[in-house]
Amino acid sequence: MTLDEIACEEGTDRASNGLHDYMRTYDEVFRHLRYDPVSVLEIGVLGGAGVRTWARYFAHPISRIYGLDPHPEFCGPIKDPRVHLFTCSQDDAKTLNTLFADARLTIAIDDAGHFSSAQLKSFNNLWQRIAPGGFYCFEDLHSHAAPELCDGPENIMAFLTRIATEIQGKGAKAIGKFEPSDLWSDIDTIMFRKGLCVIRKKA
Repeated sequence: MTLDEIACEEGTDRASNGLHDYMRTYDEVFRHLRYDPVSVLEIGVLGGAGVRTWARYFAHPISRIYGLDPHPEFCGPIKDPRVHLFTCSQDDAKTLNTLFADARLTIAIDDAGHFSSAQLKSFNNLWQRIAPGGFYCFEDLHSHAAPELCDGPENIMAFLTRIATEIQGKGAKAIGKFEPSDLWSDIDTIMFRKGLCVIRKKA
């Protein structure tokens, strides 16, 4: 089964029969990892359809699927011993540092409250814990247009387009390979699709 077919069965709104249709993009981006031992973090669990989807897709016996949510009691039962749920808000840097102090995450997916300040805090905290060649994903980017969610000096789309610009180097005299003056030197790729941004770390 494809990732999208699994997601349709599990009832996540990121499937092609849901509101967002992100899973077909994820299938393109993550399929080379499907049978590898991976560590996946989903920020924002809600009913658990997402973590169940990841657990079914990434079937390696030593893969780990982590779910982070301030209210994990809303999540339905998950019997897979590889799935671990933590009670934590995404902007709780102290708890994140404790939970993932030694982690090397293959994939992190931010589908939490969509407040820009919290999104930036968790990215700044967790990006250093993404393994080389790993991915950090922001979902529901339409939220940048909701004034009540833009609670910081920079909304999430402004931040992402800024770093997409900054990785291009120092302007007209830049070259197409890494230079010592480049910012975000560990970012390989930034991909945007409707509602979604996927950032890949250099291997």
